[in-house]
Amino acid sequence: MMEIKLLPDGLSSLPREARDHNALSVYLDGSIPDWDTVERVVSGTGLLKLRVPDNMSQADRDTVVATLTSNISGIKAHPDGWDTVEEL
Repeated sequence: MMEIKLLPDGLSSLPREARDHNALSVYLDGSIPDWDTVERVVSGTGLLKLRVPDNMSQADRDTVVATLTSNISGIKAHPDGWDTVEEL
């Protein structure tokens, strides 16, 4: 799995919209062909992790991040980018 972290941007915590599965799915539905393979992990109110299959293209991974950061005010991608992680 590949994982990227989304962080609050200028806020003390993630906006509620970034922690809401239904809101995220609205943005991702139609943005990438296999949006339903994106796993969401929220760590408290300060960190959102998105996990996608290793075989998801870099373009689709970039689209996931761009879609969310352009539609949800107050979040940004972690500067380290995507990391490989073990499956849950």
